[in-house]
Amino acid sequence: MASCRQRFALSTYDNRWQEYFCASRCIDDRKAYLAVRVCLFASVLAVFVWSVAHHPSRCYLIYLTNQMLIIEVVYLAFAAYTTASAFYRDAPSPTPWFAKATWV
Repeated sequence: MASCRQRFALSTYDNRWQEYFCASRCIDDRKAYLAVRVCLFASVLAVFVWSVAHHPSRCYLIYLTNQMLIIEVVYLAFAAYTTASAFYRDAPSPTPWFAKATWV
C-alpha cells in the first residue's frame, strides 16, 4: 500500500502544473482568472494590514481569527504568484517549489 506522501507526490504532474494552476472550471479567460486571484490577494492583504494597524498588541497571534487571516494571506500570495508564473512561462517545466507550497 502506497503511503500518503507517495500518493501526493506532485512530481507525477510535472510538465502539466501550468495547466492546473492557470485554469478554472468557472472562469474560461486566463487573464480574468489571474485578475481574480490578484484581487483576492489584494483584498485579504488590505484586511490584514487594517487588522494589524487598528489592533496592535503583543497578543495578536493568540486569536484563531488572526492566525487564519495570516494563513489566508500567505496562501493567496502563493496562489497569485503561481498562477502568474504559470501564465507567463511558455515551456513546460518541472513543478516548482512555490506550486507545491500552493497545492499543500
